[in-house]
Amino acid sequence: MNSERSFLRLLENTNTKLPVLVFTALLTTTLMIMVGSIVRVTGHGLGCPDWPLCYGQAIPPLGDISAWIEFSHRFIGLIVALQFVLILLVVWRYHRNSGFVFWPSLLANVFLLIQIFLGGIHVILEIPPATGWIHTGNALMLLGLVGVLFVAVAYSMTWRPDFLRMEGKQPLLLWATIITVVLAMVHIYLYRLYGSYESNACPIDTYCASIIAVGRYMTVISVSVSLIIALLYFVNVSISTISSADGVPTEKAFYRFVTFTLVTLYLLLLSGSYVTRSGASLACLEFPHCGEVSDAITELVNIHLIHRYLALVVGAMLLLVSYMLINVYASLQIRYFGHSLLVLLVVQVVLGAANILLRIPMWSRVLHLTVGAALWTCLAMLWAILAIRQTDTLKY
Repeated sequence: MNSERSFLRLLENTNTKLPVLVFTALLTTTLMIMVGSIVRVTGHGLGCPDWPLCYGQAIPPLGDISAWIEFSHRFIGLIVALQFVLILLVVWRYHRNSGFVFWPSLLANVFLLIQIFLGGIHVILEIPPATGWIHTGNALMLLGLVGVLFVAVAYSMTWRPDFLRMEGKQPLLLWATIITVVLAMVHIYLYRLYGSYESNACPIDTYCASIIAVGRYMTVISVSVSLIIALLYFVNVSISTISSADGVPTEKAFYRFVTFTLVTLYLLLLSGSYVTRSGASLACLEFPHCGEVSDAITELVNIHLIHRYLALVVGAMLLLVSYMLINVYASLQIRYFGHSLLVLLVVQVVLGAANILLRIPMWSRVLHLTVGAALWTCLAMLWAILAIRQTDTLKY
């Protein structure tokens, strides 16, 4: 009896902090995808050759770095699983009558179970490309559902914490983006000119490698900072729209276009993952054009170009969404969504170019997937806000 009371008290206390729990679940799910990408690009997918244990034990051998890298992904997945189960229990007890809160929490747990199953199968079958591709697609769907759930919970509980306030931070977002783009372009130029692609002699040969390495680290840091600022900015705006009933557009045409853009963006991310899994990442060696290609890899070139063409279409659609938010709905609070979407889109294009021009270095591959996942999540959150406004399911 006492244990039951303690459990109910835990759920009650958790319910008061449910938005915080969902927000942290959004962060840890994003981290899980990023670490999963690190595991893949570093070649440690079989660091733990068995599943669910690692070398037959709960904790990997202390001296096995490869096992610990892979195990870190599993450990973060465990944290995500615990968060999702707790969220579902709280939602079932206190919010199950709200469809926009209940269904995303239920579906997130269903997709999580599928994700765990896929992860196990992927290791047991010794990481074949097909299961890895499905594993990535399911993870992105899981992340999108958490974003939708966060919006629904924040709206229903009118949550607006002080630590997420980003009013007046547009210049910070702008300058972070400019610095990121400039550093990336300089790094790409120097690496291609004096790196391993050309025979040009570096005028300061003693320090050339160090300068290129510093440029790489600064680019990684600037991209990461821009990503964090854009996400905080986006989350803050999604919460702040609660304060105004006129903060969200009601036109069905715009809602349908965002829905269509969300679907095509998901297909784009799937195609990018397929390019990686199929070995077509460097089928085209130049950017923005493909460059000279061999007839022997025509199929790989076609796979690569499909991703590029789809990226062009989705990029145009995201630009239109950003334009609509920033200019057409300039009198509404939601206009600030456009800034973050635009920043993430620019950074994603730069990372895509870096993948090709720098011959898919590990850092740009990880960040390319991470920023793509963030872009997908932000658009899913925007869709949720518009959907809630369309149905008036939650109180504004």
